[in-house]
Amino acid sequence: QMGTSQRISLLEACVRAVEDGSSPDAEAVSRGLQRLASLVSSAVVPGSSPHRLLRVGATTNVRYERDLWRGSRFDGGFAEAVAQARTLEHLADGRVTLAGPEPTLLTWLPELISVLRDRNARVEVLTYGRMLTYPRYAAQLLAAGVRQVSILLHSHRAEVHDRAVHVPGAFQQATSGLAQLARLGRSSGARTAVVGVLGPENLGDLELLVDLALDLGAAELRLAAPLANLELATLDALADEAAAVLSRARESGLAAGLDPHLSLVWVGGDGPGA
Repeated sequence: QMGTSQRISLLEACVRAVEDGSSPDAEAVSRGLQRLASLVSSAVVPGSSPHRLLRVGATTNVRYERDLWRGSRFDGGFAEAVAQARTLEHLADGRVTLAGPEPTLLTWLPELISVLRDRNARVEVLTYGRMLTYPRYAAQLLAAGVRQVSILLHSHRAEVHDRAVHVPGAFQQATSGLAQLARLGRSSGARTAVVGVLGPENLGDLELLVDLALDLGAAELRLAAPLANLELATLDALADEAAAVLSRARESGLAAGLDPHLSLVWVGGDGPGA
C-alpha cells in the first residue's frame, strides 16, 4: 500500500514538472529524492522511536489540494480504532500518533486517547488544529491523557497557510489554540509541537518556523516531506534547507526531526533511501 501511494505521488510530481515546463534532470531528481529519504531515516526526533501511527477518521475541515494521506486507509469507528490499537506492541515505548485528515472531528477521540493511556501509551494527536481554538476542547484532550498535540502548518505566515488550506483564519485558530494548550499542558506534562509541511508554499522560507515554534511554547519542531507535495526541480535546495532548519531548531532547544509517516520513502538505483 505504501509503495502504491509513493508511485502515485511521484507520478503526480512528474506531471506537475511537465505542466510547469521545469524539465528537471532525471539523475538530479533521483539524487535529490535519495538525499531527502536518507534525511527522513536519519533525522529522528529524540524519544519518538519507535513511532507508531493509528489512522483515524476520514473527514477534514481544511482543503489542501495535495492530499497528505493519499492511499491511506482510515479506521471508521471507535471499535475499529481500538481493535487496531490492540495490535500494536510495546505501547509504553516511543510514541503513538493519532492522525488522519482531521482526527479532532471525531467525537470519540478523547475516549480513544483514554483507552491508549490506560495501556501506558504516549499518545500524540496530529491535527490542523482548528478545534484547538475552543478552550473546552483542548481541556478535554488533556483530561483524556494526551501527551502531545502537534499542528500541521504550511507556512509561518498566516496568509500563506490560510491560502494553502483554503480556510481564512485557520492559522490563527491553530496557533492561538496551540499556545493555550502549551500553557495548560505544563501542569500535566503534555507537550506541543509544530509540524511544517514542506512544499512550494515555503521553499526558501522555512527558517522562521523555528521562531514560531518557540513563540508558541512548543517543545518540538518536525518537518514533513510528502512526495506528492515536492517540486522535483528543487529537491537539493529543499534538502539543504531542511537540514539547516533542523540544526537551528536543535540549537534553540527544540526536539527536531522529520516525520517518517508523512514523508517520502524512496528506493533509488543505489539501494534503500529509507
